Amino acid sequence: MITVNRSGGYTQNADKDRTFVVKANGAVMTKGGNGWFGKASSANNISPGDVIVVPIDVKQTRFLENLTYSTQIIYQLAVAAAAVNSF
Repeated sequence: MITVNRSGGYTQNADKDRTFVVKANGAVMTKGGNGWFGKASSANNISPGDVIVVPIDVKQTRFLENLTYSTQIIYQLAVAAAAVNSF
């Protein structure tokens, strides 16, 4: 987490529980037991070329998607009603 804070920190849409690191050699270190968040060893340090991945929290984005779809449906119903009313 110290490394994430050094690079700007988490946004409000970040899923902190699913953060992981992709090492330059292709190995993936997760929060559960690989050492990045726990015991440190020379193999588990963040090195140049490693990528820290913080996914977007899906629960928040689903609300916005649902709101967008609902608004589009209401708009299309209003346009259809106006078209039917013009005949």
